[in-house]
Amino acid sequence: MNQPSLNQGLADPSITGLIVRAPLSSAFNNPTRDRLTGLPLDGYGRYEIQITIGDRTYSPRYSSCATSDCIASGKNIDMSDPEIQVYIKAIDRAILDDINKGATVAGVLSPVGIAGKIIQVLGPITSVAGGYMSDQGGAALSKELIQVAATQYISRIYGLGEASASRIASAVDLAGGWQSFVNRLKAKSGNQ
Repeated sequence: MNQPSLNQGLADPSITGLIVRAPLSSAFNNPTRDRLTGLPLDGYGRYEIQITIGDRTYSPRYSSCATSDCIASGKNIDMSDPEIQVYIKAIDRAILDDINKGATVAGVLSPVGIAGKIIQVLGPITSVAGGYMSDQGGAALSKELIQVAATQYISRIYGLGEASASRIASAVDLAGGWQSFVNRLKAKSGNQ
């Protein structure tokens, strides 16, 4: 955005470099645009920003704010807008998915000890919670149960230790193997 102090010659040229004197943009003085973002306002004084999460684009509406602190604190979020509620749910789901991926990576790197036990609890909880948020709770729970059964099977049948079995199961999960297995089972049963 154009800085008024630079336009008035108040800045020190040795610090700022070349000063270009240009008129302030009329877009920021237009009453039908947001003062801070310059985006057009609708009939209710809200502006819209397109945000992509995963493979879907959302268009939440925000109320016009007078200060950047208002935007940073989220006070301008229009919670009555259904699109923003879907957007916030998508953010929550993405956060849980990221935590789950981090827990799975940590499970590959450190499957035993205190950290391993915490990860063994945190990973399934975030996976199932994320599944329920996206109306796939049953599939997420099935995936976690299959992973636990596979870890026990690898440990008992192949005689591998808990750490090795957990690493193998976590690596398969990280590659999407357990979810693919659940999807295949659902497809065969015709329960999509």
